[in-house]
Amino acid sequence: MAPWLVEHIDSGGMAVVRETGEEGGCIVLHKDGRRELVVAAGAIPATLHGLAEFNIANACAAIAMAVAHGVPLITIRSAMSSFQSTYEQNP
Repeated sequence: MAPWLVEHIDSGGMAVVRETGEEGGCIVLHKDGRRELVVAAGAIPATLHGLAEFNIANACAAIAMAVAHGVPLITIRSAMSSFQSTYEQNP
């Protein structure tokens, strides 16, 4: 992570980041001094097993907005693991 982001997290800030690994790595939430795995990037169908990096970035943004609005992580995980790049879900 960039030093400015580490400083932000260490000072109590929230961040949703992708940590590298197989199939696009994992999307992780840093909040209130805790680190919590949200979802494996490859488990989000729209990322094409982690290959579609732009959709991993989109997922990080969507997760951050949902967390900021108080959506429970279990709901976020369910939504991410079922979101596909189809006309019905993403016209």
